[in-house]
Amino acid sequence: MNQRIESETPATRRPPPWSGRGRLYPDDPDLGYMPVYLLGHLAFLTMPWLFGKPMAEVWPTLVAVAAFLPIYFRAWWLSGRDLLPAVALIALIGMLTIPYNWGANVFIIYACAFAGLMPQSRDYMICVALILLAFIAECRFLGYPPVVDGVTLIVATIVAASNHSDHQRRRRNAMLRLSQDEVERLARLAERERIARDLHDLLGHTLSVVALKSDLARRLCDLDPLRARSEIAEVEKVAREALAQVRGAVAGIRAAGLRTEIARVRLMLEAADLALETEISDEPLPVAVETALAFVLREACTNIVRHARAQRVRVALTVGESARLRITDDGRGGAADGGNSNGLRGMRERVEQLSGALSIDSRPGRGTDLQIELPLDPQDGSDALSLRVRPG
Repeated sequence: MNQRIESETPATRRPPPWSGRGRLYPDDPDLGYMPVYLLGHLAFLTMPWLFGKPMAEVWPTLVAVAAFLPIYFRAWWLSGRDLLPAVALIALIGMLTIPYNWGANVFIIYACAFAGLMPQSRDYMICVALILLAFIAECRFLGYPPVVDGVTLIVATIVAASNHSDHQRRRRNAMLRLSQDEVERLARLAERERIARDLHDLLGHTLSVVALKSDLARRLCDLDPLRARSEIAEVEKVAREALAQVRGAVAGIRAAGLRTEIARVRLMLEAADLALETEISDEPLPVAVETALAFVLREACTNIVRHARAQRVRVALTVGESARLRITDDGRGGAADGGNSNGLRGMRERVEQLSGALSIDSRPGRGTDLQIELPLDPQDGSDALSLRVRPG
């Protein structure tokens, strides 16, 4: 019974279910209809009657379900220790219903599942332990067969531990995204400052020279036409040189430097406790090629952090007649070579647009080996290329 985990940041807190939208649970594409599907476990409440229990005591179970449903849907909007009241109430419903229906142990499992969403391991373990000890004591008092509390103990412990582990992973990913956003913000700020300095140094000096020579040429037009023509030629030369320098600066701004991307990837992998090995050639690359390789590196490493369950990542770039980038990990493998995911599809389109080739070897249990080869004289430019970036 996997529950959805919310990060603990204020920005991700959900409005209450009685908000203007009037939804029972958060409107999230990742969540979908899972809260509704998980209610299917309530079918276990019918187990006693399937084993021949008389139907005369159905009403306590119906009352329990009616009390459980609003608490259940409210719990989807809560996080952290705010879940404690909901967990306690769901467990209480189960304890009160157990004497009438031993299938009410499903409420105990629901309570432990939500308890697993608390961020502190100590809090979740204490909460689950108290719930299960109280449940076992009640089952012993009522004289139920040991299989009832035994099965509940095993299932509830597994579900709670799984939810807590998933919750911790999501929290780490949320913190990683925040740190990446901060790094990106600082990098953009530093880049803007660098661009401002470069433009000031470049255009300030150049335009000053152009203004002085133009003024001199104007005053020499009648006195010395030959020298005036020479000054105009100097103005043209300075202007052309400035234009070339501006184009070079713009190309540098537009290029996503591979080494800069490696630094960002290293930060991301270290935050996820992954080791990174790099072997990068110092040969210069065309702007379009370097931008494409930086994009592929970012997408591939993002996928590794999210899905691969790897321990080590290796990135190697060799430059000869073409640029070859190889990204390998020791994770679980199983990535689709057909490019069904947005990330793989975006990488493949980016590479093919530059007449390159992408291959992926990702057999289950044997890690992933992603190789990209791009010609050093791509037919397409970086203008069109920049329009093809897809989110991972």
